[in-house]
Amino acid sequence: MSGFTTKEVSEVPNAAALWQGIVDASPLAWFWHTWSWKAYTLAACAPLSVQDRSFFIYDDDTLAGLCPLILQRRLYGGKEWVDAAYYAGALLPWPLTTTPEAEDFAFQEIERRARKAGAAHIGVQLITPVAHEDERMRAERTALAHGYIAASGRSHVVEVPGALAHARERFRRYDKKFSPLFDFDILQGTAVDDIVEEEYFRLHVLDAGGQFRPRESYAKQADLARKGEAFYVRARHKEGGEAAGILLVSLYKNSAFDNSVAIDPRFAKLYVGHMLRFRALEELERRGAAGYGMPLLTEAPSFLRIPSQKQRGISYFKEGFSRGGSRTIWSIEKFLDAEYLHLYLTERETALAGYFEL
Repeated sequence: MSGFTTKEVSEVPNAAALWQGIVDASPLAWFWHTWSWKAYTLAACAPLSVQDRSFFIYDDDTLAGLCPLILQRRLYGGKEWVDAAYYAGALLPWPLTTTPEAEDFAFQEIERRARKAGAAHIGVQLITPVAHEDERMRAERTALAHGYIAASGRSHVVEVPGALAHARERFRRYDKKFSPLFDFDILQGTAVDDIVEEEYFRLHVLDAGGQFRPRESYAKQADLARKGEAFYVRARHKEGGEAAGILLVSLYKNSAFDNSVAIDPRFAKLYVGHMLRFRALEELERRGAAGYGMPLLTEAPSFLRIPSQKQRGISYFKEGFSRGGSRTIWSIEKFLDAEYLHLYLTERETALAGYFEL
């Protein structure tokens, strides 16, 4: 592997086109590998002293892969740390390489760069557009070879063909009863103008009870739909004319993902979130999409995860569409700092003691 070298993304003049070409061609790459998604991540993480240390890999003079690497500040245990991760706790997308040797080099280089930057933790996830057995074997091999541990979870998956008829019967009643109160539209490409962008921003802030990420991140989010990597589903109240809810659905390589949603609290009791998913499924079926991922599936409490009541409620809602369909998100992580690991284990101990009422 002595022939491998790297180039910072910032050093490559045609980096965006080169990056996207690799992502489009790789069977491992999904929507969170795209150049546009990285741009959204950087905008969302801007207040966290974010660093883009992503790089291309070369075998002599031949391009051999790319490696997304974002470093950001994280407050944990009352202290600031550096974490190698994407926005809101999402792990780094898996490196995309042409050979197993280049993949090994990528993980060595990720760790070298993370340690040099003072990072305390690295997390990487592998989830392809369509699940296949190679994901598990690849994640296991990498964990053993590079000293990571498994941190995998499961995601709801809706099989799009026939999903409308198989949705929870109560959900179908809600849709039939309340959908006549709203107009729905699908927004993508040039239809996503500044008005739509601002509309989603205001709804999201209203729904969340405050603004918790930069305004620019909403522009980058809208760019996903403008560039055809996602689409918005909007519900507009017929009587008042205002937007009652907007859902952003990522759609890349014929596989969809429930990305982000914002509901005006005044309309929450009219099950707008349910109806947005029905309209999304109609659009996905029209486009011939195979699956629709809806994170995150809550399972029985474990050492790593004790789902909150809210998380269980959200998972139950999504199960109303997935009807038992699920897949594994293969994730691995590595701790680089003993104090950070101690804080993590203490947090788990506290959570377990509370769960067991000790």
